[in-house]
Amino acid sequence: KKASDERAMHELWVHFTGVLNRHLAGTGHRSCLSEDESHELFESEWRSYEASYRTRLRTLIKEWQTLAHEVTLLFNHAVGKLQHEAGALALLKEVGPQQVVFPHSGGREQGPSTLCEQSDEEWSEQYFYLGWWNTVKMKGLALLQNAGGSDGASGALKASIIPRLRQAVQQGLHQLRGEVISRGALDESTAAESLRHITCVMLNDMETRLVGDGSVSLKRPQILHALQIALRVACVEALVAVEEEKQRKAMEDLFAQKALIEEHFLLIVQANKGDVERATNFAGLYH
Repeated sequence: KKASDERAMHELWVHFTGVLNRHLAGTGHRSCLSEDESHELFESEWRSYEASYRTRLRTLIKEWQTLAHEVTLLFNHAVGKLQHEAGALALLKEVGPQQVVFPHSGGREQGPSTLCEQSDEEWSEQYFYLGWWNTVKMKGLALLQNAGGSDGASGALKASIIPRLRQAVQQGLHQLRGEVISRGALDESTAAESLRHITCVMLNDMETRLVGDGSVSLKRPQILHALQIALRVACVEALVAVEEEKQRKAMEDLFAQKALIEEHFLLIVQANKGDVERATNFAGLYH
């Protein structure tokens, strides 16, 4: 990374060295430009170089579709190895990149909401079993009073249990996302450890919170699948943030050199005293 950054900045200085050499050769060291003309020449060359630099940078920065595909391959490979272990890890399934989408990002594919974005109603329907007695009681109340669906276990589920579980999931995914960003990359080992975390820690924590309340229980395969999708999305989002930071840093480095280049550029162009050695060593000022 450091070598790549240094090479990019060296190319920047070399570019403007070439501009100076062409200018000096074209004028034959006989005339000098005014301050306004010098600034105009520099800004024109800078805009041209910056546009070219941004174009090259876009080809180096990975798009989210590419990252989603890479994350899918890493996690599916990790899932293939973990499936042979006992316990909840055996419930893990491979999934395609089409499930790793960002529902609320402009210009990106639309898809189903992730676990943290789903409503309490969706959580209740998709990830929980109600105890048989509560189910019978709720149906009886509904028949007698035309209003039983929000009472009992279902009401407690939406009012208390689901919000607490959602918050725990959000905190866990936020931590994992931060770890990927700090590392700046995702490998299969990290993917496997993340899968172990959601399976052996987050899922276990969810079930522990429900112990003692016989009215509801988790649909383990469904909640684990949803956790896995949310985990993959979090990793893709983290890698997108890493790529955006790379792009921001690259542009920051570019503009950090602008003032210094402009200073030397204007000095030589305006003076135009035939200082061939100074123009020749222009690119070397970066090192």
